[in-house]
Amino acid sequence: MNDSNGGAPPKSGFLRGGWSPAIRDALERMVVEHRGGLAALDFDDTIIDGDVSVALLRDMDRNDPRELVAEYEADCAKDVRYGYARLVETLIGGRTELEVRDHVRAVLERGLADGSLRIRPELRELIWALQRYGWTVYVVTASPAVVIHVAAQQVGVPSDHVLGMWCAPGPDGRFLRPTREPITYRQGKVDALLAATGGRTPDFAVGDAMTDLEMLGSARYALVLDKGSEPLRNEATARGWWLQGGL
Repeated sequence: MNDSNGGAPPKSGFLRGGWSPAIRDALERMVVEHRGGLAALDFDDTIIDGDVSVALLRDMDRNDPRELVAEYEADCAKDVRYGYARLVETLIGGRTELEVRDHVRAVLERGLADGSLRIRPELRELIWALQRYGWTVYVVTASPAVVIHVAAQQVGVPSDHVLGMWCAPGPDGRFLRPTREPITYRQGKVDALLAATGGRTPDFAVGDAMTDLEMLGSARYALVLDKGSEPLRNEATARGWWLQGGL
């Protein structure tokens, strides 16, 4: 999708939607002036309004006596990193990649149709603009990578540019517990990106939660989607990051 080979810069206003004017102008300048850069974006509650993994878990919970959602929430209340890793095992453990992908497609299709999941058009257009101007775009997620592989197709990010959590496959192709390192949570997101890019830090990062803090802090430019987190809002203000609400 990269079609910028030294062509003329675009006219202003190529990002549309609900951006605040100052942030839109700053993003447009960054996209063009730093063409060829590296971008890292969170997925759930950032690119998409909603959480694909939680939607998948809720769908599984309908036919499982273990109260999977309650277990996940209890795990996160004790230790968020542990809760995220356990969620990966619940969602993909004992299943093949094809089974997981088919389930994600079904849940995603329903969620997009009924509005419980919504791709933010501003983020989709921003990704497309970055790609047009030679940026390498990664999605870095605390969800299972195989789950977000399917969802990221909605915004044109290929599977090999989705960094998330995995379980190792067994001889029969079914994922085996436990979740393997790196755990792409907080600093783990940065570690995964460094490993994938040969030690390159992002020029631009986007996130919505304190779980993205280290990734945002590793970037030259950072955009925070303001979802009401006062600690993250304070970090964004103190560090001069772009803070965008209302998308």
